[in-house]
Amino acid sequence: MKTLITFATHREAEAFITHPQSNPLSPYLFSWENALILIVGMGKEYIEERLTPLLQDDISIINIGLCGALKSDLPLGSLHQVRAVYQEGIKKPIILSNEGVNLQTVEKPLYNPSEGQKSSFDIVDMEGFYIASLAQKKKRPCTLYKMVSDYCTEMSSIHIAERLPYLSNLLFQAFFQNSYSIETS
Repeated sequence: MKTLITFATHREAEAFITHPQSNPLSPYLFSWENALILIVGMGKEYIEERLTPLLQDDISIINIGLCGALKSDLPLGSLHQVRAVYQEGIKKPIILSNEGVNLQTVEKPLYNPSEGQKSSFDIVDMEGFYIASLAQKKKRPCTLYKMVSDYCTEMSSIHIAERLPYLSNLLFQAFFQNSYSIETS
């Protein structure tokens, strides 16, 4: 089984796709060792368009990316495996693991979380649910790892943009130093 590593944006994936072991296959697809790296974009349409063709193969999916924290006890730069992913407006989650954090996927950046969001979810992103949903439909294994980049404030976009190269390197280091493996068989 091949491994497909997905990121929302090129800037998130920068440390991975500029690494000497990475080779571009298209503007959105890169080869890496025994795996592929795909930039899925943000939003359901981009993700379906770019991810669906690759799900025809026997492939497992690892989504790595940045997220906003809804809990102040999740430190900036900490990497978390996602237990369950929820879509804004859909009550039934996709369960991915027995442990980890609860992720809510939102349509637009979240700058002022509601008390309900703060009490129900740990983190937010803009792509996790769509990736997990496609994987579930195609019966492909899927794991999500998210790194806290901000606390969902009005300044979040500015702070993330300023620190993206650093955050991408931090993602790279955290992913491989914590022995998250790219398993192939």
